Amino acid sequence: MDIKKEDIKQLFFAATNSKSERVNNILKIIIKSLVDEKDEGRVVIDYKKLRNELTYFKYYDVGEDGFSYFFMYIPIIISNKKFDSGLMECLKLAKNLSGWMGESKVYISVFKAFVFFSIYRSMIEMDEPEYTDSLSRVKEEIIRFNPKVQKVDFVNLQKFRIKLLDRLFKASKREFILDSDDLFFDFDRLFLIVESVFYGGDHCFNESEEVIKNFLDAVLDIVGSRMGEEDVADLNEIYADSETDRTYDSNFFKKSADYLIRLRDGMVGIKHNEAMVNPAYLLDKNVGDELLDPVFNKIVIEKNDGRTVTIISKTGRYTLDFTEER
Repeated sequence: MDIKKEDIKQLFFAATNSKSERVNNILKIIIKSLVDEKDEGRVVIDYKKLRNELTYFKYYDVGEDGFSYFFMYIPIIISNKKFDSGLMECLKLAKNLSGWMGESKVYISVFKAFVFFSIYRSMIEMDEPEYTDSLSRVKEEIIRFNPKVQKVDFVNLQKFRIKLLDRLFKASKREFILDSDDLFFDFDRLFLIVESVFYGGDHCFNESEEVIKNFLDAVLDIVGSRMGEEDVADLNEIYADSETDRTYDSNFFKKSADYLIRLRDGMVGIKHNEAMVNPAYLLDKNVGDELLDPVFNKIVIEKNDGRTVTIISKTGRYTLDFTEER
């Protein structure tokens, strides 16, 4: 199914309609790290830029309990025209950030990216998406998926796959285990989100999970299984209606929707980052100083008490805490 520019905006706005500061900060980081490779017809992560963004992030990260990272693949997915290109970059990002996301094994993080992408693809490619058919397609994808692992992990990977398929089978029957098994908790929650998208219901999703649900809801809206085109509200109205509830700079996300479309069309150009950064230099700056920062670009120092520094940039206001090693 061809995704129109209006569809891209609808999907992206659904993913940013969150009150979670951490969700929005991570989305900003991913978006700022994207580069288009026009000759290859794909959009990828500049991992040196991402490394610098995360170096800063550890000083202003607010932290949240019960956090799910599935949403961070959304900018990659919708900025790539080709499914294969989007999937490959999602898997690469998962592999690179597995430790940061607290995964015990890299292949678990990779499987999470793969399953999330497979759910999206199954829904966007079906003329009339249906819950059990969608999960059935995901099951077939999981069976065929063989990420590279070290020999010592091969047997554990196969055991993991079997257990994951069992969770998926139960989920297809709308039976959810939701036990304390950390290896499968995020998968179980994701399957529950998909069930909720198709059948409704209040399952007390946290903010990061709500972003995923909103995104998949938007996918269904786009393929027309829930409403006709005449029932789809104007996207600008959707975004404006929730403006007063936002705790972040929504202007960045409004511009980012157009930016992702330009990336998708190969109209930005490769801009890889080579610089190494150390945000501690901000401690030496004075309130009111205007600087050109290697990560935030143009900034103004709003506060500096010698332990924390608050800066204002085009993407919002950030307080970096240097009181302890993170």
